[in-house]
Amino acid sequence: MKIVTLLFSSVIPFLLPSVSTAENLQGVVQYMLQYNPDVLADMKEVQARHQDVKQAKSGYLPTVDIAYGVGFEESDNSTTRDEFKKNRELIRKERSLNINQMIFDGFATSSEVDRQHARVDSQAYRLKGVAGVTSLRAVEVYLAVLRIRQLVRLAEDSLQFHQQTYDQIKLRSDAGVGRKSDLDQVAGRLALALSNLSIERSNLMDADTNYLRVIGVLPAAEMDKPSEI
Repeated sequence: MKIVTLLFSSVIPFLLPSVSTAENLQGVVQYMLQYNPDVLADMKEVQARHQDVKQAKSGYLPTVDIAYGVGFEESDNSTTRDEFKKNRELIRKERSLNINQMIFDGFATSSEVDRQHARVDSQAYRLKGVAGVTSLRAVEVYLAVLRIRQLVRLAEDSLQFHQQTYDQIKLRSDAGVGRKSDLDQVAGRLALALSNLSIERSNLMDADTNYLRVIGVLPAAEMDKPSEI
């Protein structure tokens, strides 16, 4: 049972109420562990196996069986016959009370209890593994959104810079003091910057979709950057 105690002491602190749009990495992991179907299913399985342990331990307890029966009986014999009829209708009643206490069953009950404890520990290890994997996946999609959002901002800055450069070169070209080749070169770089921004925005949509699939909600508009990064 030590395994189960250690497991729940490490997992349960994450299972705290959280808002639907977590704004930091810890909140995202908490939300995911609270609502992820795989984690919830394994936690319920651990609880179910705890009940199996209780059921196995019931073999040590005494059993009480109470039976009661009542019904009509029609008898036809020398005792019941009289001068008017050959049979007689009677009401039959039965009752019993049996109390049994297991003294020794060849270690069957104790072995079953040990087996159920082992099944609890096995499921507890599985829960710990699933919680760890899903938590890692939550961290990955959270950091992916942060990273690509930063790339989008850099692409937007790059596009703005190339747009300003293009406007300046175009003014010089229109004034007749700049070469057309310079304008064509800057126009090509501006088109490339615009293409890069379109690609990064598409990547951000993919990252948001992965975030929604893993966490269950879309990422918040403002997401805190983990201090370790």
